[in-house]
Amino acid sequence: MATTQLANTNRSLSITAATVALVFSAAADLTNVGGYMSGAPIPPAILGIEVLLGIGSLVAAGGLWGRQRWSVPLALVLAVLNVLLGIMGLFTAGSTVGKVVAATGAILGLAILVLVAPLAARRTAA
Repeated sequence: MATTQLANTNRSLSITAATVALVFSAAADLTNVGGYMSGAPIPPAILGIEVLLGIGSLVAAGGLWGRQRWSVPLALVLAVLNVLLGIMGLFTAGSTVGKVVAATGAILGLAILVLVAPLAARRTAA
């Protein structure tokens, strides 16, 4: 039986958790498309921003998983935008579901900031 050598895939727990949080953040952002299609009063500009944040979060998650240097600043920017949009949604959403989705986005953004910011600090100090 032949054995194959796998590449070194030892990722830190923070990178793995940040990648998972980014994927969940993207899912939360992209669920707004379904809400809009079902008649939720989401302004088209906010919907467009949410779609871009969702796609960007998926790109950042792939970059973090692949250990790409550009993914850390991208994840930080997207996390800050998610927090700001989530806080804004808490005050402007017309329904309870909208407020829950906004709060989820803000919490995931904060989690990503907590997980990714130390990576950025280590890279700038090195």
